[in-house]
Amino acid sequence: MKILVLPRETKELIPVEVTVDGVPTTTGVKFAIVPPDQRPTTWVSATVIDSQTLVQVESLTTGEYTVYAQVTNGTELAVLKAGILLIT
Repeated sequence: MKILVLPRETKELIPVEVTVDGVPTTTGVKFAIVPPDQRPTTWVSATVIDSQTLVQVESLTTGEYTVYAQVTNGTELAVLKAGILLIT
């Protein structure tokens, strides 16, 4: 799992590769960024630019966060750990 270190002042779109059954996907993707001891409850639609899935990172305080991806495909709803953010 990829770990990304960012300063707390950052406000940017971060690329996150989301795969389902080993196949990259950009359709039906949402993200949640939460502290490591919490489960995702609020989801935000991914931004897709040039076939790349991006999550907006902003307004996070210093600490560690888990990035979750939620992929809706027909009747299936996959929730995947997509990465870790370390905010300094």
